[in-house]
Amino acid sequence: MIYDISFPLSPETMVYPGDPPFCREVLLDGAKGDDCTLSLLHLGSHLGTHIDFPRHFFPEGMDAAAFPLEQLCGTCNVFHLPDAAEITKDMLKQLDIQPGDRVLFRTDNEAFDGIHPLPHPVYLTAEAGEYLAERKIALLGIDYESPEGDGDFPIHKTLLGRNIPILENLKLKDVPAGQYCLYCLPLRIAEGDGCWVRPILER
Repeated sequence: MIYDISFPLSPETMVYPGDPPFCREVLLDGAKGDDCTLSLLHLGSHLGTHIDFPRHFFPEGMDAAAFPLEQLCGTCNVFHLPDAAEITKDMLKQLDIQPGDRVLFRTDNEAFDGIHPLPHPVYLTAEAGEYLAERKIALLGIDYESPEGDGDFPIHKTLLGRNIPILENLKLKDVPAGQYCLYCLPLRIAEGDGCWVRPILER
């Protein structure tokens, strides 16, 4: 069983405030008599389902091209946390999170459709982010545009500062809690601070 946990990219895709939206400019159009169809895409590197690399917050941090694929692919745990207004350290301490784990959180953010913002999204507390860093996880995934509830980006700085990438805008609504194999392959963009991905989970 394979689960596609990405959202499609389109002009309707929700945009983080201040980021550029998706735009597809058709340069050649086979339907209008051209030899082929060729498009020019305009979009920010953190649009839709994407992964944040250390370069996002640290100028000398690893980029999309240099980041080891072994850390992005492999055994993964999906934790379902229904009815949680926020993900706290105490909540995480009740879960079996081990060093090297790839951790994805399915929350009430599963109502997100990739287009319309949620009025009260579920975030991680700063202490929860620090706990995950202390547990030395390999990757964090969340079912919304950011794990942050604080404008100072403590979770990004804590995790990315320790080379722990963040997978954002995941579509986990139909994914049961449990263990999977995660395949998450970014484009090999030199100096890439982030990259769009189409991650899949295999049961």
